[in-house]
Amino acid sequence: MHTIRLRRPWTRIAHRFPASEPVIDHKVDVPDSDGVPRASDVTYQRRFNRPTGLAPDDRVLLRIEAWKAATIRVILNDAPLFTRDVSHTADSVDAGVTLDISNTMQSSNSLAIELGGTDVGPPALIGAVSLQIDSPASHS
Repeated sequence: MHTIRLRRPWTRIAHRFPASEPVIDHKVDVPDSDGVPRASDVTYQRRFNRPTGLAPDDRVLLRIEAWKAATIRVILNDAPLFTRDVSHTADSVDAGVTLDISNTMQSSNSLAIELGGTDVGPPALIGAVSLQIDSPASHS
């Protein structure tokens, strides 16, 4: 499996509580160890191109290793891919998710990861985000 890490530049848009103007930070890195103090919701946005040289039977997986939030919503090219709500549990740090984006990916892609607030600090992407190319030809 080939891995492409989606590092800098991410745009981080934080909404603070009580409601005020959003704080927009361009060119943050993921994993994001800083977060935004007093943020109630945070959105991470990044563009990426479709990897070149893909064979027709290759699968492209989006891997989000970890986040700290009560809720997460993953959106690719304006289409929701994944939602999870752990606000009813004591642990708001999630161990990650892998999503198959082979059929939803375009030549140019816009990824948004929306994180909802938590009682244990500001929501943040605390793990790496990457594309993993799974090629059946490499399995034989």
